[in-house]
Amino acid sequence: MSLKLIKLTKEYEQALGEMIEEWKADQELNHTDRSPRTIFRNDWHDFDHYLEDLEHDTAVGGWVPDSVFFLLDEERDRLLGAVNIRHYLNEELLREGGHIGDGIRPSERRKGYATAIVRLALEECRKLGIDRVLMTCNKNNIGSAKSIIRNGGVLENEFVNSDGELEQRYWIDLTESVKPKYYEAYDERYKTAHGKGVSWAGEQSTPIVLKTIRKYRIRPEDALLEIGCGEGRDARAVLDSGYRLLATDISREAIAWCRKTMPEYAEHFKVLDCLSDDPDERFGFIYAVAVVHMLVRDEDRNGFYTFIREHLKPEGLALICTMGDGTFEMQSDIREAFELKEREHESGPMTVAATSCRMVSFAAFERELAENGLNIIEKGITEALPEFDSLMYAVVRRK
Repeated sequence: MSLKLIKLTKEYEQALGEMIEEWKADQELNHTDRSPRTIFRNDWHDFDHYLEDLEHDTAVGGWVPDSVFFLLDEERDRLLGAVNIRHYLNEELLREGGHIGDGIRPSERRKGYATAIVRLALEECRKLGIDRVLMTCNKNNIGSAKSIIRNGGVLENEFVNSDGELEQRYWIDLTESVKPKYYEAYDERYKTAHGKGVSWAGEQSTPIVLKTIRKYRIRPEDALLEIGCGEGRDARAVLDSGYRLLATDISREAIAWCRKTMPEYAEHFKVLDCLSDDPDERFGFIYAVAVVHMLVRDEDRNGFYTFIREHLKPEGLALICTMGDGTFEMQSDIREAFELKEREHESGPMTVAATSCRMVSFAAFERELAENGLNIIEKGITEALPEFDSLMYAVVRRK
């Protein structure tokens, strides 16, 4: 799925109207809030006036200069939500409202889009030269709070707002939060290889994936999730076997490659960061091959395991494979991620971005799983040739 922020144009007049009317109907039926309020300020039927008064370059009538964007799903050509970015804070916004007001249309909620729209809005804030962003939300709005926290929000305080409800104020430091995360370095590595017309990894699938699916009698109609599908070698094998798989990766380049090389399965591939995104689905089987070893910080590794626990069905299983022989331990310096290094490739030496790595012992691996609410029902050592001749693995379920 490809998401981007767009400015409203005449082309999207009808799409805007459909979204606004859906929003209004939900508000009347369920008494939900309308946010961002600026998109409801005027009647969309008078589109020329609506567009003219949607955002302002200068302070007008108590409104600070602002920008309004709409979240577009390019594949469906569908508006999913909107965001209002205030260019600076006056006294009122500093207390309540902050820099960003955002919302997702009712039919598209609980699908991870709130986190995405905040992430994209923060990129626009940086373009405006805003280094610290204030966001506020009702304390009872758990989804909104999650979308802020997943984008680096740090709670400063709570207060009673003008409606008499408890409001939370979060600050996001853009000098850190919009920098690429250290574990995103593989995206650059893929770009280099694909720019030369080759894949980075081989096409041989990891035998233990289908072996585990069959051993535990995962049904073809069950919902399956792959975290870190890379260039799709395991996804292809699972999809070719008739399973209903959603294959995900944080790398947009990797997902684009999978869709290009497997057009018959294009809809099964999606960009997802399991440390910040929250798909509204639970799965009967989740697997991740050679993913968790790229996470160095404890909080990131715990976030990975927590995502798996929270997105498994009660009876679901997960297969987690991580690089290591069970005894050797090491970790790389995350500050060296993205540095250019020469690596061996089947086509010859290639200069690519360095990536992160943390290898733990089997004892540490088991402890991490237990501390994050996952019970081991099978464990051992396996391989994923030609890249990994030794992988620790564990089949787990929720406690």
